[in-house]
Amino acid sequence: MNHRAMKQASLLVIGQLHMELSIDRTRRRGDEEQLVWHDGGQGGHLAVAAARLGALVSLLASAGLHDDESDLLHMLASDGVRVDCVARRSPETFRRHLRAERHGDDQPIALYAPPHSTLCAADLDAAEALFLDHEWLLVDATLPEDVLEEATERAALYGMPAVLSLPHPSPERIPRRVWKRVSYLATNQSSLEALARVSQWPRGMLDDGSAMCGDLGIQGMLVVRGTRDMVVADRHHCRVLPLAPRTVIDARGVCAMTGAALAVGLAEGLPFYDAALLAQKSAQFYLSHEGARAAMPFRLELH
Repeated sequence: MNHRAMKQASLLVIGQLHMELSIDRTRRRGDEEQLVWHDGGQGGHLAVAAARLGALVSLLASAGLHDDESDLLHMLASDGVRVDCVARRSPETFRRHLRAERHGDDQPIALYAPPHSTLCAADLDAAEALFLDHEWLLVDATLPEDVLEEATERAALYGMPAVLSLPHPSPERIPRRVWKRVSYLATNQSSLEALARVSQWPRGMLDDGSAMCGDLGIQGMLVVRGTRDMVVADRHHCRVLPLAPRTVIDARGVCAMTGAALAVGLAEGLPFYDAALLAQKSAQFYLSHEGARAAMPFRLELH
């Protein structure tokens, strides 16, 4: 890895934000299951992961006005994430159900309420200066389509390369005009397959990562395949990098970890493949440590 090319990364992260309760049934304290509250939502995960790797990070997201959401922002700030640009307002709707995220019987279960409110175009207008203050955009693909389009359009207007993070299957296709403004994609195999179905991509498009980069108009992509390995492809080369350590402790959130690390490396001026190596090392560390937030490595821990 060419460390002489490195500079401090400057990232604007745009994504969802909420509190999340992790229930670990495999690691107990006496007769009780281990419960941990931490910041959730892809915006929060991406921002913390990038900040711990040494980037200057601002998070543009939406949060409510309750004390627990204030605590959430304090948690993010404690990891070096700038949160003064988070839009805060009363919930648009009230939720009476929880969503559960599972990654196998031996992995923790994450419980969270769907976000009460989300970003809108007016929030991007209010945060216009952030696009001038940062060099790269790291954006959550699960944002509403109009916000995703507006965010990538503004990034293109200001000459900001964009990394699109797609850690969960999307129920809708990503518009072609968004792809035209995105430079890199970080996702996992199941999300990529789901996107191919809803987008009605031609049969066999997923078989060649380099050809897919050309078809989508992006410079490169990183695809996590479970805890086994990840595919790293640009328009000319396609490589497979191993991931799995001997013991996988926590697989939840590894896609966000690799996406953030890829964006940090690119924003530091590293070539794409070297940035992918940083993502590989970050993912291997993450998989071998406990906790979604606690397992995110600091940069010094990777040397």
